[in-house]
Amino acid sequence: MEATSKCSACGTTENVKELTQYGGEELTLCNECLTAKYTGCATCRTFFRDDEEGELVMRDEQAGDVVCIFCRPQKFIDACTNLTGLRDTLNLIADVGADDGNHVDYCNLPTFGGVEPQETKEVFSWDAMRVLVQGSKWMMEDRCDHCGEASFHCKCECQ
Repeated sequence: MEATSKCSACGTTENVKELTQYGGEELTLCNECLTAKYTGCATCRTFFRDDEEGELVMRDEQAGDVVCIFCRPQKFIDACTNLTGLRDTLNLIADVGADDGNHVDYCNLPTFGGVEPQETKEVFSWDAMRVLVQGSKWMMEDRCDHCGEASFHCKCECQ
């Protein structure tokens, strides 16, 4: 007699699938529990809990699909609307190892207003008040109130 798989959430044996969840955990879920509690990446077919949506998985309205940060990290970067969000997204990409071969274009990160600093060495993005730099983590540094340069590039006497 062949063993029948049961949904680990509700116990049904109808329309049950063996799946892989983010983190490598194997899941056995029916279609109803799967769609109620998980979102699947259209590219890699990894499933994420719905509470991870927005952080690790997002809806790509243009393509009409769901993508995860591991398959399309640039999509998450392009969706940032401010410097703080960009910093947090870049740190998340680094923390979860999502840039392993996915070719994030760190030299063309979005900017968020303000005049472009004259000196952009070690400056990856900016807004009117701060610049984004990379150390052991992505972080923001204040811009000089007088010249608008990153504090570490400022040549004003105010320093």
